[in-house]
Amino acid sequence: MSLLDELGQALAAVADDPQARSAVAAEFLLRSRPPDEQAALAAAFDAAAVLRWFDAELLARVLQIPPTTAAERLRQLRALPFIEPYRSGAHELNNVHESTRLGWRSKLARETPERFRALSAAAAACFADDQTPAGRIEWIYHLLSADGESGANALETIDQEWASRAHPAQRHALATALSELEANGLLAGRARLWVLLVIGWTRVERGEAAQLAALADEALRLAVAAGDARGQGGACNLLGHVCQTRGQLDAALRAFTEALAISRRLADLDPGNADWQRDLAVAHNRVGGVLQTQGQLDAALRAFTEALAISRRLADLDPGNADWQRDLAVAHNRVGGVLEAQGQLDAALRAFTEALA
Repeated sequence: MSLLDELGQALAAVADDPQARSAVAAEFLLRSRPPDEQAALAAAFDAAAVLRWFDAELLARVLQIPPTTAAERLRQLRALPFIEPYRSGAHELNNVHESTRLGWRSKLARETPERFRALSAAAAACFADDQTPAGRIEWIYHLLSADGESGANALETIDQEWASRAHPAQRHALATALSELEANGLLAGRARLWVLLVIGWTRVERGEAAQLAALADEALRLAVAAGDARGQGGACNLLGHVCQTRGQLDAALRAFTEALAISRRLADLDPGNADWQRDLAVAHNRVGGVLQTQGQLDAALRAFTEALAISRRLADLDPGNADWQRDLAVAHNRVGGVLEAQGQLDAALRAFTEALA
């Protein structure tokens, strides 16, 4: 059978998958190169497809080859029709066309998983010391592909750090990168759980909460299966937000109450963990918000008062922490809002004055 006939059969077998078709076309184009070039060029293309963008330095580090050899591999790659300029200027970069890159990554992960993980680990190492937001995104993207458990732990930490500090554009860029991994089906367990949570909350920020019921349910299933308590709390909170946006207040209250119970257990396990204490305050506020909407003002006031007490303790621990000071102001405002609705105007004024201060 000729190479052209093989190509036709391979393309017919993946007719409904544009990425797989692109990968098949790339494979046959590589096979059409002179025999003495094929192995080295295929190895370079593997690395180029694992990376989201590349230059000679990245190729050298991922493939562990000399810089001069990497420069020659880059020259050969640039002659291929599916290699594109990624960024030009002082430092020119390239990438593999998206459909081809994603199709080839899936092919590598399916056919040679150990090589795929090794290349991903080498790619992650290239960005391990880059503390810029863009560097963190590249690092976590490759780490999740190399080692799902380590990637899940790292993504959980990044999510916690970026929740209140990162610019929305940075969180959106992270979610966009993670969406590639989710769409290609390359993740499982806790890695997929935390990817779904980051994607979900980013979409909430864009006003898409009502569309996320299936995603929230899947995240909750993964969290329970993995025994990840904090992930389960995050999934319950996401599900509660979805229900609240849809006007399903009883379901929202159940989900937020479950998240509150989880946050309380975690906080009790390690009372000195400030992040878990803050999670507990947020959980009280979410429960209180639904109760206030339902008109259960006394219960809402109790929930907001609990959140206020936690926020006050955290703010007292570190008066220079602007995030905790903001949380404290928000807590005073929520208490004040319920007091105002109850007609306790003097007490409401005191709460709002504290928030103003």
